[in-house]
Amino acid sequence: ARHNGLATGAWLPGTLQLDATIAQGRATSVARYLPTTIPHETRAYLQDAIQGGELSDVRFKIDGDLWEVPFRKGVPGEFVIRGNVRNAQLDYVPARLLHAEPGHPAPGWPAFTQLEGELVFDRDAMLIHRARARLGSVGSGRFEINNVEGRIDHLGHDATLVIDGQGKGPLPDALRLVQGTPLNGWTGHAL
Repeated sequence: ARHNGLATGAWLPGTLQLDATIAQGRATSVARYLPTTIPHETRAYLQDAIQGGELSDVRFKIDGDLWEVPFRKGVPGEFVIRGNVRNAQLDYVPARLLHAEPGHPAPGWPAFTQLEGELVFDRDAMLIHRARARLGSVGSGRFEINNVEGRIDHLGHDATLVIDGQGKGPLPDALRLVQGTPLNGWTGHAL
């Protein structure tokens, strides 16, 4: 195989075996730890979406030819970053993606706040495990999301975030959150 005119496995950049731990860090720095082979749009999305929060017990494992990082499926090598997230905010549809016209803000989606769980980058996938959060800004209500599992299967172009979880809380809080979203318009303001 060839990459930028050099054979894979050539002496530059070489191979790496790394097994490291970072005790704590900022969740907003996650995009900076990703390989530069991840498209700029995906890195920018993660930079915009992950707002605030702390990381703890972050473990890095990289093993293989650096030309191939993050080792897409079927390519020999290992690239895993795994850590715990606390008190984070995930704005899963950042404002810049709403394509609003100047002076006419588009309806948005409520962010996950007080997010806690495990964040994993495994090869070119991002996973969220066993997470819980509140829906909407701090103080906006008591609607909680539990058993959240999320994933981006391929951090390439046209990456898709899939989130699944269970919510519970007072119905008025949920309806108040929905009223500012595109869902309100889609339902003819029935909610």
